[in-house]
Amino acid sequence: MIQLPWTSKTSPHFVLEVNRQCNISCRGCYKAQGEGTRSLDDLAKEIDVALTHAKIHTVTLAGGEPTLHPKLCEIVRLLHDRRLKTAISTNGVALSTELLGDLSDAGLDVVMLHLDEGQTRPDLSTEPSVEEIHALRRRLAERIASFGIDVGLSVTIYPEYSDRVKEFVEFVLRTKHVNLLYATHHLERDGPDTSVAFRFQTDNDRRTTNAQIAQTLRESLGLEPFAFLPRQGEDSYDCRSLSYLSYYVPVVQETNRFQVLRMKSSWMDSLLIRLVGLLSGRFPFYVQPRTGMIRTHVLLNGLGSRRLATALRFLTATVRRGATVGAKRLVFDNGPVRTADGRVICTEPCPNRTLADGKLVPVCMSDMENRV
Repeated sequence: MIQLPWTSKTSPHFVLEVNRQCNISCRGCYKAQGEGTRSLDDLAKEIDVALTHAKIHTVTLAGGEPTLHPKLCEIVRLLHDRRLKTAISTNGVALSTELLGDLSDAGLDVVMLHLDEGQTRPDLSTEPSVEEIHALRRRLAERIASFGIDVGLSVTIYPEYSDRVKEFVEFVLRTKHVNLLYATHHLERDGPDTSVAFRFQTDNDRRTTNAQIAQTLRESLGLEPFAFLPRQGEDSYDCRSLSYLSYYVPVVQETNRFQVLRMKSSWMDSLLIRLVGLLSGRFPFYVQPRTGMIRTHVLLNGLGSRRLATALRFLTATVRRGATVGAKRLVFDNGPVRTADGRVICTEPCPNRTLADGKLVPVCMSDMENRV
């Protein structure tokens, strides 16, 4: 497993919060809801300031619920004109056919569907089954993909549903239109009101962790983490450093066959990331999987990891008639943790930053009373 070579200046992802309104209730939400929306001019100024602080590649529009912003398409177009990859993080309730068409025309790259067990929403029952949740995910993913927009899945991992991790990872691996998974671990709040700062758990609290995720996916699916980022103050890989885990999983789907390549990262992958960053002037964050790119990556990884025979067998499957080649990226964010001496530490550098008081700060800390 390689450590991503990002720094605070080169961390390529930025979260632009466009409003505080929402149309559902999420158990894991830590945002204080409010009325009104931010103006296009205000958002344009914020992204321009953020670009002076970091070499941003991808911007995710968040809220609240960004689809409730009346000028969402104009915001997407603004970012597209700045040659930034653009995503929206949405629960999908208001994603109408008309809105998807407009977003596609504006240049939207990816929709991250936030849809899991901890939500009260009009399109799911009170206690939905796994099958019901997957069916809704699949319907929304197919609708989004029909407009040429890539699809990702965003979930919160709750302790009582931790046994479902393998199931939603398999769902992403096998679902044609879903290429991304972003999973965060649930953090309890000090009170039921989202305006109350949530209680950052310590290592001793009962909560799911990335170390558990890595073990589960290794034992159940044979998957190994591809890359990681450590916590603040930690610069080597160990169980405590599993703050941000990223998996890269090439897949081949045929009518009666499904094949996964269980890649292990190597020095070659680290070199490729650094080379792309050097040539383009910024590290990539979101990249739409394309067949030629996937095949090249598989070949180079096979050379670097000394698993060329395994890579060649997979590449042979990709050229069979009717085969569909894809690559899934799975990301697990461990979230902030309070240390024994009372400090709150996050991933370093944080891959999900926003602007607060003119500075880039972790999103989860941006409006907390105990910001560090």
